[in-house]
Amino acid sequence: REPRRIPYCFSYSEKYPGLIEVSFIPSSSVKKEIIKVTPSGFRYRSTNFSSVNKLLAFFKKYAHKPPRRKSSSRKWRRGDTVEARYKQDNRWYPAKVMGNGNIPRTYQIIFEGYPEFHDLFPEDIRPRQ
Repeated sequence: REPRRIPYCFSYSEKYPGLIEVSFIPSSSVKKEIIKVTPSGFRYRSTNFSSVNKLLAFFKKYAHKPPRRKSSSRKWRRGDTVEARYKQDNRWYPAKVMGNGNIPRTYQIIFEGYPEFHDLFPEDIRPRQ
């Protein structure tokens, strides 16, 4: 094996239906991370990509590094009233946090006046203004 090469493969996530999982071996153990398909492309490591080629270029450049963590990321609690970004129009709407989401590192929210639950990443949630 070449020192800078990292074997990887993409597959559907069995644990999180509807998401893609990338499995790779940056050192001696297998790592798995989630990729979300969005209307505008893909979301991986809190970054949006408009094409598979851009996602792959980013992955190949940063796979050997651990994902960055936002140290100042706010922790939301069940019942918090917030504003959340609706992905279809990229606008912010009043919402309520219902708990942790089904996707890793997300929160489950419900927009006021609408019965559907949405799993959103922390950067898509902000304090109500």
